[in-house]
Amino acid sequence: MKFSDVADSYALIGSCLEKMALQELDRELQKDLVRGSLTFEKLKKHESRVATDEELKLGDTLQYYMKDTDAAKLSRAIFEKC
Repeated sequence: MKFSDVADSYALIGSCLEKMALQELDRELQKDLVRGSLTFEKLKKHESRVATDEELKLGDTLQYYMKDTDAAKLSRAIFEKC
């Protein structure tokens, strides 16, 4: 499971809690549901940041290995010419 999938799940749970709060008649339970919804929204934001950081790290790693591979190809070509 990717971090972005987790963030999407948190958004869905938060949305469901918010809908339940709108239909709830008991004020105390309604407040708790709204708090829960807000908590999942905060978690979603956090997981979205984590997902972005992970994607950036993967992109940087890919660039590093591509440069390393190009350098190895160049080195091999030079070695074969000698």
